Amino acid sequence: MATFDPAAHPGLVDLGPRPRDLSGDSAYSAGLSYLRRGAVREASVAGTTAYATVIGSTRYRVTVDFSGATLKPGCTCPAYRRNRFCKHVVAV
Repeated sequence: MATFDPAAHPGLVDLGPRPRDLSGDSAYSAGLSYLRRGAVREASVAGTTAYATVIGSTRYRVTVDFSGATLKPGCTCPAYRRNRFCKHVVAV
């Protein structure tokens, strides 16, 4: 299975430092770790929305709509209720 490469999608690259600013250092670092170790699976980008499954303690479904000035993330993990930019969203 191919590793997800966010750099292959200009809309994700254009986000620049926004994910780090929105998530906080801890979630950002953990999200990068998930991405680097290949935990982002079944990933695709359709238009201005990224979809993926991120393998953590279980499988989490993640979406990130980057169509406007405000990012609209979604994640099925429990931490998402406290921080909409959880480590799984950052990984995508």
